Amino acid sequence: MVEKTTRGGRRTPLPRSDEAPAVAGTATDARAAGKAGAGTEGPDLQEVRQGLHAGDPRAKKRSVVLSRSAMLRRAGAAPAPASSQLEADIVAKLREIEEFRKFGKLTLESIAAESELRRLRAGGRLWTTGESARQVAIVLSGIVKLARKNLDGDSFTYGMFGPGDPVGVPALMANRRYPTDAVAMSNGVEVILINVARLNELARTDPAVGVALMRLLLKFIEVMRSKIEITSAGFVPCRLQVLMLYLADHFGHWDAEGHATVPLALTREQIAEIIGVRLETVVRELKRWEREGWIDISSRGYVIKHLNLVGGCDAGSNPVEPLLPGR
Repeated sequence: MVEKTTRGGRRTPLPRSDEAPAVAGTATDARAAGKAGAGTEGPDLQEVRQGLHAGDPRAKKRSVVLSRSAMLRRAGAAPAPASSQLEADIVAKLREIEEFRKFGKLTLESIAAESELRRLRAGGRLWTTGESARQVAIVLSGIVKLARKNLDGDSFTYGMFGPGDPVGVPALMANRRYPTDAVAMSNGVEVILINVARLNELARTDPAVGVALMRLLLKFIEVMRSKIEITSAGFVPCRLQVLMLYLADHFGHWDAEGHATVPLALTREQIAEIIGVRLETVVRELKRWEREGWIDISSRGYVIKHLNLVGGCDAGSNPVEPLLPGR
């Protein structure tokens, strides 16, 4: 270690050129430190290479499933410890996803090799409108919304995605761009970003991966359908009722008395954006609900009690407030 003496007489250690650099934060980047050690091949890797040379289709399938990190480990060249731990963490997170639970270890490692974990606070963005769609995100915790501003600058929410939901499905289609922003609606959002090229590559040889992609697509469609139900529910009380019941069913829990606790503190602005009405309309309606004892609102979220008593949801009712133009 070389030391530098400052003007005040203090000695500051300087890193030597031969000291190891810091490990990158993703499994793909961190594993770059282990590439230099891949000088030998183990028997399994040699067998795969020989099979590929002979045109064996089984060898082709194994070569796809074997991730770079798995190949290095089989060859006796282990990646950096931080890289191994990071990939193990990603594999563990992948196992939590319903569609991936039945995947084998090698398949999960192959997916993890091109994946990353990301944590966001409220307002943080996964991507913005127009970016090239190369990753699909699976929400592990918190809520992510898809939103886009119109020509007047008003933001409109297209869908809300919670734990287990896929975001960024356009990435599953070739040569696409994200049509909306992906924004964290709450603190403590954690997602796993998966490289779609790797998923498509695995799906060509592993039917289970293809089935998983189809299920992710169907789940995405279901979330979008729920948003349509909210905005097409009719007048403001009905839209608000459908939204609250959706939050209770997807992010809350019901007790024996039929009350639902939703540990999600959406702002009035967020609610107005979701259901497509003015902010003052949402404020006035929620105050009425609190006075009636239908809902309790706090900084920790909502306790939904008697939304079945919300009136004015039939086609012949008068609207509480005119809706925003075009919504």
